[in-house]
Amino acid sequence: MGHTQKKLPASVEAKRVMIEEGHEQRSVRHQCVLLGLNCASLYYRAATESAENLVLMRRMDEQYLRTPF
Repeated sequence: MGHTQKKLPASVEAKRVMIEEGHEQRSVRHQCVLLGLNCASLYYRAATESAENLVLMRRMDEQYLRTPF
């Protein structure tokens, strides 16, 4: 009988939740390798815009819609 491989989740987010920090047998790095997850993507958090920046961007959009030239 042949070796069957488990299907792993495709999304990075789904793989992140599978990592067990402090695992006594496998390091975080080794778990990332097993899941095919880049270690840097484990710690990546998307940047968010400040409230002030969002207000300014909205005002620029409004002005552009009034005068699109």
